[in-house]
Amino acid sequence: KTAYEIVDCDWSSDVCSSDLRIGVGWLARHLPEAGALFGGESKSALPGHSTQDLHGYYIEVSRAEWVHIGSILGACVLFLFNPWWLALGWVVFAIVANAPFLAILRHNRLRLQAILERMGTSA
Repeated sequence: KTAYEIVDCDWSSDVCSSDLRIGVGWLARHLPEAGALFGGESKSALPGHSTQDLHGYYIEVSRAEWVHIGSILGACVLFLFNPWWLALGWVVFAIVANAPFLAILRHNRLRLQAILERMGTSA
């Protein structure tokens, strides 16, 4: 096992195994992190180790997840103004462009949730 598997997989084998199959760790290391660019917070490192810091980070990761989901859903509006084939192309592009980031954010949110539950607080 790699260090990634040992550190991240002890708490939830079903989630972790699917994340490892799609390479969430590799994606996280190679994709740009621009969370702070649009008014959010950078998600490249934990802001702290206290319960309050982790809970705030959990909220930020959840918000970022919804932003990426919203950008996919927002592309569906294009069906109202464009030919179906063009709108479909943009929806497919939105899914392909956002799916890797959604996978990373989901992975981090589930890890944070498990950490917060172990600390005795709810996420």
